[in-house]
Amino acid sequence: MSDLTIFISHKMPKDSEAARRIGNLIASYSGNKIKIVLAEDFQKGRELSPEITAAIQSADLFLLLYTGEDQDWGYCLLEAGQFQTALSKDEKRSIVVFHDPSVSKPRALSQYISVPISSDQVYDFLEQLYVERDIYPGIDTAFLRKTATDICRWFDYTHVTAINFDLVPNFSIELSRTEQNEDCLELENLPADALFMGTQGWEALFGKDVSTGAWNWKDLSSDWVDRDIYEPELARMLRSACKKKAPLGCFIRPTGSDDLFRLTLRRYEEIDGASRLKFYFTAAPIDIPIFGIHDTTNKEELAVYNMINITWYARRKLIDQLYDELLGYVNSSQVEAVKVRSVVLKIRDELRSLEIQSNIRGLSKPMDARGVAPLTKTMKDEVSWNDLLKNILECSRKEPVDIKTIAQSLYEIAKMNRDYYQLSAQKYADIAQNLQLPPAPP
Repeated sequence: MSDLTIFISHKMPKDSEAARRIGNLIASYSGNKIKIVLAEDFQKGRELSPEITAAIQSADLFLLLYTGEDQDWGYCLLEAGQFQTALSKDEKRSIVVFHDPSVSKPRALSQYISVPISSDQVYDFLEQLYVERDIYPGIDTAFLRKTATDICRWFDYTHVTAINFDLVPNFSIELSRTEQNEDCLELENLPADALFMGTQGWEALFGKDVSTGAWNWKDLSSDWVDRDIYEPELARMLRSACKKKAPLGCFIRPTGSDDLFRLTLRRYEEIDGASRLKFYFTAAPIDIPIFGIHDTTNKEELAVYNMINITWYARRKLIDQLYDELLGYVNSSQVEAVKVRSVVLKIRDELRSLEIQSNIRGLSKPMDARGVAPLTKTMKDEVSWNDLLKNILECSRKEPVDIKTIAQSLYEIAKMNRDYYQLSAQKYADIAQNLQLPPAPP
Protein backbone atom coordinates (compact mmCIF):
# COMPACT_ATOMS: atom_id res chain seq x y z
CA MET A 1 0.00 0.00 0.00
CA SER A 2 1.26 3.51 -0.81
CA ASP A 3 2.44 5.85 1.96
CA LEU A 4 1.23 8.95 0.13
CA THR A 5 -1.57 9.52 -2.39
CA ILE A 6 -1.51 12.63 -4.58
CA PHE A 7 -4.58 13.69 -6.53
CA ILE A 8 -3.71 15.89 -9.54
CA SER A 9 -6.43 18.24 -10.77
CA HIS A 10 -5.95 19.63 -14.28
CA LYS A 11 -7.71 20.88 -17.42
CA MET A 12 -8.98 18.10 -19.65
CA PRO A 13 -8.02 17.17 -22.24
CA LYS A 14 -5.70 20.17 -22.77
CA ASP A 15 -3.29 19.42 -19.91
CA SER A 16 -3.88 15.67 -19.59
CA GLU A 17 -0.56 14.61 -21.08
CA ALA A 18 1.41 17.13 -18.99
CA ALA A 19 -0.43 16.04 -15.83
CA ARG A 20 0.39 12.40 -16.46
CA ARG A 21 4.05 13.17 -17.11
CA ILE A 22 4.37 15.41 -14.04
CA GLY A 23 2.69 12.77 -11.88
CA ASN A 24 5.09 10.11 -13.12
CA LEU A 25 8.06 12.38 -12.41
CA ILE A 26 6.91 13.20 -8.87
CA ALA A 27 6.61 9.50 -8.04
CA SER A 28 9.64 8.34 -10.04
CA TYR A 29 11.99 7.69 -7.06
CA SER A 30 9.43 6.56 -4.51
CA GLY A 31 9.14 2.90 -5.47
CA ASN A 32 5.51 2.20 -4.59
CA LYS A 33 5.36 4.73 -1.75
CA ILE A 34 3.68 7.50 -3.79
CA LYS A 35 0.46 6.84 -5.67
CA ILE A 36 -0.66 9.34 -8.31
CA VAL A 37 -4.36 9.73 -9.13
CA LEU A 38 -5.33 11.94 -12.07
CA ALA A 39 -8.61 13.75 -12.61
CA GLU A 40 -8.50 12.33 -16.13
CA ASP A 41 -8.90 8.82 -14.71
CA PHE A 42 -12.55 9.56 -13.93
CA GLN A 43 -15.53 10.26 -16.13
CA LYS A 44 -16.22 13.98 -16.24
CA GLY A 45 -19.77 15.22 -15.80
CA ARG A 46 -21.59 18.35 -14.74
CA GLU A 47 -21.37 17.12 -11.15
CA LEU A 48 -18.66 15.18 -9.35
CA SER A 49 -19.32 11.45 -9.29
CA PRO A 50 -19.13 9.51 -6.01
CA GLU A 51 -16.00 7.73 -7.33
CA ILE A 52 -13.98 10.90 -7.96
CA THR A 53 -15.24 12.48 -4.73
CA ALA A 54 -14.02 9.46 -2.75
CA ALA A 55 -10.64 9.57 -4.53
CA ILE A 56 -10.23 13.29 -3.80
CA GLN A 57 -11.19 13.08 -0.13
CA SER A 58 -8.95 10.07 0.53
CA ALA A 59 -5.85 11.73 -0.99
CA ASP A 60 -3.03 13.07 1.18
CA LEU A 61 -2.19 15.89 -1.19
CA PHE A 62 -4.31 17.79 -3.70
CA LEU A 63 -2.14 19.19 -6.50
CA LEU A 64 -3.69 21.70 -8.90
CA LEU A 65 -1.90 22.39 -12.20
CA TYR A 66 -3.06 25.99 -12.65
CA THR A 67 -1.98 26.87 -16.18
CA GLY A 68 -3.61 30.25 -16.75
CA GLU A 69 -6.27 32.77 -15.81
CA ASP A 70 -7.83 32.83 -19.26
CA GLN A 71 -9.81 29.62 -18.78
CA ASP A 72 -12.74 28.41 -16.71
CA TRP A 73 -11.40 26.65 -13.61
CA GLY A 74 -14.79 26.04 -12.04
CA TYR A 75 -14.58 22.24 -12.28
CA CYS A 76 -11.07 22.07 -10.79
CA LEU A 77 -12.10 24.39 -7.96
CA LEU A 78 -15.11 22.13 -7.38
CA GLU A 79 -12.65 19.24 -6.97
CA ALA A 80 -10.53 21.34 -4.59
CA GLY A 81 -13.66 22.14 -2.57
CA GLN A 82 -14.30 18.44 -2.05
CA PHE A 83 -10.77 18.03 -0.69
CA GLN A 84 -11.25 21.04 1.61
CA THR A 85 -14.40 19.56 3.16
CA ALA A 86 -12.39 16.54 4.35
CA LEU A 87 -9.58 18.59 5.98
CA SER A 88 -9.18 19.04 9.72
CA LYS A 89 -7.19 21.81 11.37
CA ASP A 90 -4.35 19.72 12.77
CA GLU A 91 -3.52 17.35 9.92
CA LYS A 92 -0.68 17.48 7.38
CA ARG A 93 -2.87 17.13 4.33
CA SER A 94 -2.93 20.20 2.13
CA ILE A 95 -3.56 21.71 -1.27
CA VAL A 96 -0.59 22.63 -3.47
CA VAL A 97 -0.91 24.87 -6.53
CA PHE A 98 1.63 24.69 -9.37
CA HIS A 99 1.40 27.91 -11.37
CA ASP A 100 3.38 30.18 -13.65
CA PRO A 101 5.39 32.78 -11.62
CA SER A 102 3.65 35.58 -13.50
CA VAL A 103 0.18 34.26 -12.61
CA SER A 104 -1.38 34.37 -9.16
CA LYS A 105 -3.01 31.23 -7.87
CA PRO A 106 -6.83 31.19 -7.62
CA ARG A 107 -8.15 33.51 -4.91
CA ALA A 108 -10.25 30.69 -3.45
CA LEU A 109 -7.02 28.76 -2.72
CA SER A 110 -4.90 31.69 -1.53
CA GLN A 111 -4.28 30.17 1.92
CA TYR A 112 -2.67 27.02 0.55
CA ILE A 113 0.85 26.17 -0.64
CA SER A 114 2.01 28.03 -3.74
CA VAL A 115 4.72 26.60 -6.01
CA PRO A 116 5.64 29.06 -8.77
CA ILE A 117 7.14 26.95 -11.53
CA SER A 118 10.93 27.28 -11.38
CA SER A 119 13.64 24.69 -10.81
CA ASP A 120 14.38 25.93 -7.29
CA GLN A 121 10.75 26.11 -6.16
CA VAL A 122 9.87 22.69 -7.54
CA TYR A 123 13.08 21.26 -6.04
CA ASP A 124 12.02 22.57 -2.59
CA PHE A 125 8.62 20.92 -3.07
CA LEU A 126 10.22 17.57 -3.99
CA GLU A 127 12.69 17.74 -1.10
CA GLN A 128 9.87 18.30 1.40
CA LEU A 129 7.97 15.42 -0.20
CA TYR A 130 10.83 12.90 -0.20
CA VAL A 131 12.85 13.94 2.86
CA GLU A 132 10.47 15.54 5.35
CA ARG A 133 7.72 13.00 4.68
CA ASP A 134 10.25 10.12 4.85
CA ILE A 135 9.50 8.82 1.40
CA TYR A 136 13.22 8.53 0.60
CA PRO A 137 15.24 10.53 3.19
CA GLY A 138 18.62 9.59 1.75
CA ILE A 139 17.88 10.43 -1.88
CA ASP A 140 20.66 12.00 -3.92
CA THR A 141 19.68 15.64 -4.39
CA ALA A 142 21.00 15.52 -7.96
CA PHE A 143 18.06 13.28 -8.83
CA LEU A 144 15.63 15.78 -7.34
CA ARG A 145 17.30 18.64 -9.25
CA LYS A 146 16.90 16.83 -12.56
CA THR A 147 13.30 15.86 -11.76
CA ALA A 148 12.47 19.47 -10.88
CA THR A 149 13.85 20.63 -14.23
CA ASP A 150 11.83 17.99 -16.09
CA ILE A 151 8.64 18.95 -14.23
CA CYS A 152 9.15 22.61 -15.20
CA ARG A 153 9.61 21.60 -18.81
CA TRP A 154 6.37 19.63 -18.86
CA PHE A 155 4.47 22.40 -17.09
CA ASP A 156 5.71 24.86 -19.71
CA TYR A 157 4.48 22.43 -22.37
CA THR A 158 0.90 23.29 -21.36
CA HIS A 159 1.44 26.75 -22.88
CA VAL A 160 2.67 25.41 -26.22
CA THR A 161 0.26 25.56 -29.12
CA ALA A 162 1.25 22.76 -31.45
CA ILE A 163 1.13 23.27 -35.21
CA ASN A 164 -0.51 20.20 -36.72
CA PHE A 165 -0.68 19.13 -40.34
CA ASP A 166 -3.27 16.60 -41.46
CA LEU A 167 -1.69 14.59 -44.26
CA VAL A 168 -4.43 12.10 -45.11
CA PRO A 169 -8.23 12.20 -45.14
CA ASN A 170 -9.70 11.89 -41.66
CA PHE A 171 -13.12 12.43 -40.15
CA SER A 172 -15.07 12.07 -36.94
CA ILE A 173 -18.55 10.71 -36.26
CA GLU A 174 -20.40 12.20 -33.30
CA LEU A 175 -23.70 10.89 -31.95
CA SER A 176 -25.84 10.84 -28.83
CA ARG A 177 -25.46 7.94 -26.43
CA THR A 178 -29.02 6.64 -26.38
CA GLU A 179 -30.66 3.22 -26.42
CA GLN A 180 -32.24 4.11 -29.75
CA ASN A 181 -28.83 4.76 -31.32
CA GLU A 182 -27.38 1.60 -29.76
CA ASP A 183 -30.22 -0.42 -31.32
CA CYS A 184 -29.57 1.33 -34.62
CA LEU A 185 -25.91 0.25 -34.58
CA GLU A 186 -26.90 -3.33 -33.70
CA LEU A 187 -29.05 -3.36 -36.84
CA GLU A 188 -25.95 -2.33 -38.87
CA ASN A 189 -27.21 1.21 -39.44
CA LEU A 190 -25.95 4.65 -38.47
CA PRO A 191 -28.26 7.19 -36.77
CA ALA A 192 -29.65 9.70 -39.28
CA ASP A 193 -28.46 12.66 -37.18
CA ALA A 194 -24.89 11.36 -36.62
CA LEU A 195 -22.56 14.30 -37.31
CA PHE A 196 -19.60 13.86 -39.71
CA MET A 197 -16.70 16.35 -39.80
CA GLY A 198 -13.16 16.05 -41.12
CA THR A 199 -10.21 17.40 -43.12
CA GLN A 200 -8.10 16.67 -46.19
CA GLY A 201 -10.94 16.03 -48.62
CA TRP A 202 -12.65 13.42 -46.47
CA GLU A 203 -15.97 14.07 -48.23
CA ALA A 204 -14.69 12.41 -51.41
CA LEU A 205 -14.74 9.06 -49.58
CA PHE A 206 -18.52 9.40 -49.51
CA GLY A 207 -18.94 10.66 -53.07
CA LYS A 208 -19.20 14.34 -52.13
CA ASP A 209 -17.29 17.37 -53.36
CA VAL A 210 -14.45 18.36 -51.03
CA SER A 211 -14.61 21.37 -48.68
CA THR A 212 -18.35 21.05 -48.16
CA GLY A 213 -18.16 21.19 -44.36
CA ALA A 214 -19.97 19.04 -41.83
CA TRP A 215 -22.75 16.61 -42.73
CA ASN A 216 -25.32 14.57 -40.89
CA TRP A 217 -25.47 10.94 -41.97
CA LYS A 218 -28.89 11.23 -43.60
CA ASP A 219 -27.73 13.94 -46.01
CA LEU A 220 -24.22 12.57 -46.49
CA SER A 221 -25.42 9.11 -47.51
CA SER A 222 -28.66 9.98 -49.31
CA ASP A 223 -27.17 9.56 -52.81
CA TRP A 224 -24.01 7.61 -51.96
CA VAL A 225 -23.99 4.59 -54.27
CA ASP A 226 -21.85 2.52 -51.87
CA ARG A 227 -23.95 3.12 -48.76
CA ASP A 228 -25.32 -0.42 -48.60
CA ILE A 229 -21.78 -1.80 -48.56
CA TYR A 230 -20.10 0.53 -46.09
CA GLU A 231 -22.81 1.48 -43.60
CA PRO A 232 -22.72 -1.97 -41.95
CA GLU A 233 -18.91 -1.73 -41.77
CA LEU A 234 -18.99 1.67 -40.09
CA ALA A 235 -21.66 0.46 -37.66
CA ARG A 236 -19.55 -2.62 -36.87
CA MET A 237 -16.49 -0.50 -36.06
CA LEU A 238 -18.52 1.81 -33.80
CA ARG A 239 -20.01 -1.18 -31.95
CA SER A 240 -16.55 -2.64 -31.33
CA ALA A 241 -15.19 0.68 -30.08
CA CYS A 242 -18.08 1.06 -27.62
CA LYS A 243 -17.03 -2.31 -26.17
CA LYS A 244 -13.45 -0.99 -25.75
CA LYS A 245 -12.22 -3.34 -28.49
CA ALA A 246 -9.96 -2.34 -31.37
CA PRO A 247 -12.07 -2.77 -34.53
CA LEU A 248 -10.70 -4.18 -37.74
CA GLY A 249 -10.57 -1.59 -40.50
CA CYS A 250 -11.66 -1.98 -44.11
CA PHE A 251 -10.65 -0.84 -47.57
CA ILE A 252 -12.55 1.95 -49.28
CA ARG A 253 -12.28 3.16 -52.86
CA PRO A 254 -14.14 6.38 -53.77
CA THR A 255 -16.53 5.91 -56.69
CA GLY A 256 -14.87 6.52 -60.05
CA SER A 257 -11.41 6.80 -58.54
CA ASP A 258 -8.23 4.72 -58.68
CA ASP A 259 -7.38 5.78 -55.13
CA LEU A 260 -7.58 3.09 -52.45
CA PHE A 261 -7.61 3.76 -48.72
CA ARG A 262 -7.39 1.72 -45.55
CA LEU A 263 -10.14 3.07 -43.27
CA THR A 264 -9.32 2.73 -39.57
CA LEU A 265 -11.14 3.79 -36.42
CA ARG A 266 -8.25 4.96 -34.26
CA ARG A 267 -9.91 6.50 -31.22
CA TYR A 268 -13.19 7.40 -29.57
CA GLU A 269 -14.20 9.79 -26.80
CA GLU A 270 -17.05 10.08 -24.34
CA ILE A 271 -17.99 13.77 -24.16
CA ASP A 272 -20.55 16.00 -22.42
CA GLY A 273 -20.65 13.81 -19.34
CA ALA A 274 -20.61 10.67 -21.53
CA SER A 275 -23.94 11.67 -23.04
CA ARG A 276 -22.33 11.84 -26.50
CA LEU A 277 -19.75 9.70 -28.30
CA LYS A 278 -17.16 10.85 -30.83
CA PHE A 279 -15.26 8.46 -33.09
CA TYR A 280 -12.11 9.39 -35.04
CA PHE A 281 -11.32 7.74 -38.40
CA THR A 282 -8.25 7.90 -40.62
CA ALA A 283 -8.16 6.92 -44.31
CA ALA A 284 -4.56 6.04 -45.23
CA PRO A 285 -3.80 5.80 -48.97
CA ILE A 286 -2.51 2.44 -50.23
CA ASP A 287 -0.62 1.82 -53.45
CA ILE A 288 -2.20 -1.12 -55.33
CA PRO A 289 -0.45 -1.54 -58.71
CA ILE A 290 -3.38 -3.23 -60.49
CA PHE A 291 -5.37 0.02 -60.40
CA GLY A 292 -2.79 1.87 -62.46
CA ILE A 293 -2.37 -0.38 -65.53
CA HIS A 294 -5.43 0.56 -67.58
CA ASP A 295 -3.35 1.39 -70.65
CA THR A 296 -1.61 -2.01 -70.80
CA THR A 297 -4.59 -4.33 -70.46
CA ASN A 298 -8.24 -4.57 -71.46
CA LYS A 299 -11.33 -4.65 -69.25
CA GLU A 300 -11.99 -8.33 -69.90
CA GLU A 301 -8.54 -9.44 -68.83
CA LEU A 302 -8.64 -7.25 -65.72
CA ALA A 303 -12.11 -8.56 -64.81
CA VAL A 304 -10.92 -12.15 -65.15
CA TYR A 305 -7.83 -11.46 -63.01
CA ASN A 306 -9.93 -9.83 -60.28
CA MET A 307 -12.55 -12.60 -60.39
CA ILE A 308 -9.88 -15.25 -59.81
CA ASN A 309 -8.58 -13.34 -56.79
CA ILE A 310 -12.02 -12.92 -55.22
CA THR A 311 -13.28 -16.44 -55.86
CA TRP A 312 -10.03 -18.03 -54.68
CA TYR A 313 -10.12 -16.02 -51.46
CA ALA A 314 -13.83 -16.71 -50.89
CA ARG A 315 -13.27 -20.43 -51.30
CA ARG A 316 -10.34 -20.58 -48.90
CA LYS A 317 -11.77 -18.30 -46.17
CA LEU A 318 -15.57 -18.30 -46.37
CA ILE A 319 -16.09 -21.90 -47.53
CA ASP A 320 -13.10 -23.98 -46.43
CA GLN A 321 -12.81 -22.31 -43.02
CA LEU A 322 -16.03 -20.65 -41.86
CA TYR A 323 -18.59 -22.85 -43.62
CA ASP A 324 -16.70 -25.93 -42.48
CA GLU A 325 -16.70 -24.65 -38.89
CA LEU A 326 -20.43 -23.90 -39.02
CA LEU A 327 -21.14 -27.34 -40.46
CA GLY A 328 -19.52 -28.86 -37.40
CA TYR A 329 -22.14 -27.20 -35.19
CA VAL A 330 -24.99 -28.18 -37.54
CA ASN A 331 -23.96 -31.82 -37.23
CA SER A 332 -23.41 -31.61 -33.47
CA SER A 333 -25.95 -32.85 -30.95
CA GLN A 334 -24.81 -30.22 -28.43
CA VAL A 335 -25.70 -26.55 -28.88
CA GLU A 336 -22.81 -24.18 -28.04
CA ALA A 337 -24.59 -20.85 -28.33
CA VAL A 338 -21.57 -18.58 -27.74
CA LYS A 339 -19.37 -20.37 -30.27
CA VAL A 340 -22.21 -20.55 -32.80
CA ARG A 341 -22.86 -16.82 -32.44
CA SER A 342 -19.15 -16.13 -32.91
CA VAL A 343 -18.81 -18.06 -36.17
CA VAL A 344 -22.06 -16.61 -37.54
CA LEU A 345 -20.80 -13.08 -36.89
CA LYS A 346 -17.53 -13.98 -38.64
CA ILE A 347 -19.51 -15.26 -41.64
CA ARG A 348 -21.61 -12.11 -41.73
CA ASP A 349 -18.50 -9.88 -41.57
CA GLU A 350 -16.75 -11.96 -44.24
CA LEU A 351 -19.69 -11.60 -46.63
CA ARG A 352 -19.52 -7.84 -46.12
CA SER A 353 -15.79 -7.95 -46.76
CA LEU A 354 -16.31 -9.85 -50.03
CA GLU A 355 -18.79 -7.22 -51.19
CA ILE A 356 -16.22 -4.51 -50.46
CA GLN A 357 -13.51 -6.45 -52.31
CA SER A 358 -15.79 -6.85 -55.31
CA ASN A 359 -16.61 -3.17 -55.28
CA ILE A 360 -12.95 -2.15 -55.01
CA ARG A 361 -12.00 -4.46 -57.89
CA GLY A 362 -14.75 -3.08 -60.11
CA LEU A 363 -16.98 -6.17 -60.03
CA SER A 364 -19.99 -4.72 -58.25
CA LYS A 365 -22.47 -5.13 -61.16
CA PRO A 366 -23.29 -7.99 -63.57
CA MET A 367 -22.01 -5.92 -66.50
CA ASP A 368 -18.58 -5.79 -64.82
CA ALA A 369 -18.17 -9.57 -65.10
CA ARG A 370 -19.14 -9.92 -68.75
CA GLY A 371 -15.59 -11.02 -69.56
CA VAL A 372 -16.02 -14.05 -67.29
CA ALA A 373 -19.56 -15.26 -68.01
CA PRO A 374 -22.55 -14.35 -70.24
CA LEU A 375 -24.56 -11.36 -69.05
CA THR A 376 -27.72 -13.45 -68.66
CA LYS A 377 -25.90 -15.69 -66.17
CA THR A 378 -24.33 -12.85 -64.17
CA MET A 379 -27.68 -11.02 -63.89
CA LYS A 380 -29.45 -14.18 -62.72
CA ASP A 381 -26.68 -14.96 -60.24
CA GLU A 382 -26.72 -11.43 -58.84
CA VAL A 383 -30.38 -11.88 -57.87
CA SER A 384 -29.54 -15.24 -56.28
CA TRP A 385 -26.56 -13.75 -54.42
CA ASN A 386 -28.66 -10.90 -53.01
CA ASP A 387 -31.37 -13.31 -51.88
CA LEU A 388 -28.84 -15.64 -50.22
CA LEU A 389 -27.07 -12.76 -48.50
CA LYS A 390 -30.37 -11.34 -47.21
CA ASN A 391 -31.39 -14.77 -45.98
CA ILE A 392 -28.12 -15.25 -44.06
CA LEU A 393 -28.33 -11.82 -42.44
CA GLU A 394 -31.95 -12.37 -41.35
CA CYS A 395 -31.20 -15.83 -39.93
CA SER A 396 -28.15 -14.47 -38.08
CA ARG A 397 -30.42 -12.13 -36.10
CA LYS A 398 -32.84 -14.81 -34.95
CA GLU A 399 -32.82 -16.23 -31.43
CA PRO A 400 -31.64 -18.92 -31.52
CA VAL A 401 -29.61 -18.47 -34.69
CA ASP A 402 -30.95 -20.57 -37.57
CA ILE A 403 -27.64 -22.23 -38.46
CA LYS A 404 -29.18 -24.92 -40.69
CA THR A 405 -30.65 -22.34 -43.06
CA ILE A 406 -27.41 -20.34 -42.98
CA ALA A 407 -25.44 -23.48 -43.83
CA GLN A 408 -27.76 -24.25 -46.75
CA SER A 409 -27.40 -20.71 -48.10
CA LEU A 410 -23.63 -20.89 -47.77
CA TYR A 411 -23.63 -24.17 -49.68
CA GLU A 412 -25.48 -22.46 -52.54
CA ILE A 413 -22.88 -19.67 -52.43
CA ALA A 414 -20.15 -22.31 -52.54
CA LYS A 415 -21.62 -23.76 -55.74
CA MET A 416 -21.84 -20.32 -57.31
CA ASN A 417 -18.29 -19.53 -56.21
CA ARG A 418 -16.97 -22.75 -57.76
CA ASP A 419 -18.64 -21.93 -61.09
CA TYR A 420 -17.02 -18.50 -61.31
CA TYR A 421 -13.68 -19.78 -60.03
CA GLN A 422 -13.54 -22.42 -62.77
CA LEU A 423 -14.82 -20.06 -65.49
CA SER A 424 -12.32 -17.32 -64.62
CA ALA A 425 -9.44 -19.79 -64.24
CA GLN A 426 -10.16 -21.24 -67.70
CA LYS A 427 -10.45 -17.78 -69.23
CA TYR A 428 -7.21 -16.67 -67.61
CA ALA A 429 -5.44 -19.82 -68.82
CA ASP A 430 -6.57 -19.03 -72.38
CA ILE A 431 -5.31 -15.46 -72.03
CA ALA A 432 -1.95 -16.73 -70.76
CA GLN A 433 -1.64 -19.24 -73.66
CA ASN A 434 -2.23 -16.48 -76.19
CA LEU A 435 0.18 -14.04 -74.58
CA GLN A 436 2.84 -12.80 -76.99
CA LEU A 437 6.39 -11.77 -76.17
CA PRO A 438 7.17 -8.05 -76.29
CA PRO A 439 9.36 -6.78 -79.15
CA ALA A 440 12.93 -7.99 -78.94
CA PRO A 441 15.63 -5.38 -78.32
CA PRO A 442 17.50 -4.18 -81.43
